[in-house]
Amino acid sequence: MKRITIAGLVCLFVSAASMTCFSASRREERKPKILEQSQALLAFVNKYSTIKMKKGEFETTEQYKERLDRSGFTGKHFAVNISPKGALEYHYDADTRVLRISVKNAQDVPLYSDDIRDMDYNALFLISSGSKKTGGYIGQNAYGAKAYVDKIRKDQVYVVATNIKKTQLSDWQNYDESERRRLGMLDYDVSADPETAKQIIEKGICILTITTEFYYGQQSYIPTKRWYQDATISSPTELTKEAKILPARVKCIEVINPVTGSRCQVFSDKDDMPTIEK
Repeated sequence: MKRITIAGLVCLFVSAASMTCFSASRREERKPKILEQSQALLAFVNKYSTIKMKKGEFETTEQYKERLDRSGFTGKHFAVNISPKGALEYHYDADTRVLRISVKNAQDVPLYSDDIRDMDYNALFLISSGSKKTGGYIGQNAYGAKAYVDKIRKDQVYVVATNIKKTQLSDWQNYDESERRRLGMLDYDVSADPETAKQIIEKGICILTITTEFYYGQQSYIPTKRWYQDATISSPTELTKEAKILPARVKCIEVINPVTGSRCQVFSDKDDMPTIEK
């Protein structure tokens, strides 16, 4: 458990083992780079989702390994702005004036395939989500009732963390302090006045820094899961959903108070932070 104080425009500088804060000016300088990195990550995902990874029938193991080494898939660094709702939970205690920030798992995406194994045990972070209407038609059920049906396609991109287990995430109220330390659960206490806590909860920005790497049992560069949901009279929407999964090592998770510009590091990998490519 880690604890610091955030107050007004004051910015604290603490050791790497604790939360860290940075000034608003530095945040403004980094903002365009974060946008560029988000676009670069989506382009990276789209590129590798079209490239074959699985070992070919007439390909030797050595040739296969050499092809993966030359693929350029691993070791790519990205820092992206993600929705705090998909990555963090906040719990404020007005009596102690402590804001607990807990890292949580994004919406589960079941992959019932050999593309990636044991994914249900690792943390997921939602990177992007978008929907668009692709058409429509008049539908009719077995009783003759008719309704106009919208055809909707929803595309999502997730990061599956190769170094963070679901057992380390959220659900903090069900464990005592010693058990949380044993599980390595990711939650941090921040001393904050009520107004500052509200700013962080309501307007906080979450930055996820990752480095791409292969995941155990991975058979595709970008494992993909597709769902199809039929329309009904009560819910006249035909939904096609596709989720693309990028395996990566989470290097850092930061929370930014957009009002004061203070930056708090709520998770840091043991390795040194990577240098983000321009």
